[in-house]
Amino acid sequence: MGWNPDFVGQVATYSTAIAEAPGSPAEGFYAMTPALYAYPDDPRPAVQAFAAKYKARYGFDVNFLGETGYTAAQFVLAMLDKAARDLTLDSFINASARLYRITLHKRARLPRVPITGGEF
Repeated sequence: MGWNPDFVGQVATYSTAIAEAPGSPAEGFYAMTPALYAYPDDPRPAVQAFAAKYKARYGFDVNFLGETGYTAAQFVLAMLDKAARDLTLDSFINASARLYRITLHKRARLPRVPITGGEF
């Protein structure tokens, strides 16, 4: 057929699993995300600690989807904590609006990593 176009995927396709799959399926494939991904070899100590703890727990390096899921869960835990015991939809929404600088939740099983203005 001779048809060999490039393809673009959204955030769900932004994964190292695609790039590492046999047969080079990522050739000509571009993915995008609105978030930054801190690769496990990132030199920042907080990222190194998180990546090491993640690998020790799950047996493989953290990928974008694992990092995104972990971060999202930490935000939800922080919002629930700020909403306090009187949890309502309004208190949850107000708690989310108050979160700019947080430290990951104390009950998290993975290490605490400060989240500040776009940094991991």
